[in-house]
Order: sequence, then structure tokens, then C-alpha cells
Amino acid sequence: MAITLTPSAARQILSSVEKFGGLGLRLGVKAVGCSGFAYTFDMAKEVGPDDQVFEGHSAKLVVDARRLPTSTAPSSTSCAKASSSCSR
Repeated sequence: MAITLTPSAARQILSSVEKFGGLGLRLGVKAVGCSGFAYTFDMAKEVGPDDQVFEGHSAKLVVDARRLPTSTAPSSTSCAKASSSCSR
């Protein structure tokens, strides 16, 4: 399993790290409504034992490995590639 960060997404992550601190961007998934999911974004302060880190262009994306099957559906992969601030 791999998530690729584009140069544009990496710049957004690095800019947020500079502004808010942390070591990278944390991508999360939460259940919403009756049968849907929403993506959450926050600054990663640490890497936990269940986290997987994806790096590209000096930026880090941290994802809870238990959430990877949910967060890497085809539509979300292009979302992560396109921008660190996409809306879902």
C-alpha cells in the first residue's frame, strides 16, 4: 500500500507544519451519517505504534494503519495526491 504525495500537496503540508507545528499532516477517517465516511486532517504531533508514515518531497503524511482500507479507496487516493486540503 502506498500513498504518493505530489509536490503541491507536500508544499501545503510543509507550510502547515511551519505555521502550526508538528511533524506532518495526519489523515483520519470518521463515520458520518448512515453509511458514509468523512476525512479529517490534523497536524501530527507524534507517530503512534499503529501509524504508517508516507513521505514525499520532504513532507510526511501520517495515517493510522487500521484505517488504511477505508482511507485508500480509489477516490481518496486521488484526493491525497491532489492536495492536503481537499474537501470530502
